[in-house]
Amino acid sequence: MKVLIVDDEENIRKFLAITLKAEGHEVLSAANGEEAIEIARSELPEAIFLDIRMPEIDGWEVLRRLRKNEKTKKIPVIFLTALPPSQSNLATSHILEADAFITKPIDPKEVSLALKKVFERS
Repeated sequence: MKVLIVDDEENIRKFLAITLKAEGHEVLSAANGEEAIEIARSELPEAIFLDIRMPEIDGWEVLRRLRKNEKTKKIPVIFLTALPPSQSNLATSHILEADAFITKPIDPKEVSLALKKVFERS
């Protein structure tokens, strides 16, 4: 499965890449929102791990743009956040159709579980 990781922190991108590659996934990476949108449109990953808090374009705006684009609107998006779920604005995630949340620090088991759950629903 082709997976896009979007986070402005390089160590998070590397950690997720190692975790996902160990499970046999092809990994794409973006350090910011604009790059994420461009890669998603050109590569059409099967899932996206998306950081909420990034400079310039945050994860909410990236998700909004992905959902408005015909080519990318159905790609499952798993939000990454350092905020607890009560502060991550889960109501907004439902409006924008986020598929899952993972809180930082990231547990590798949660990564696998989130992907599994997202694809069981579709």
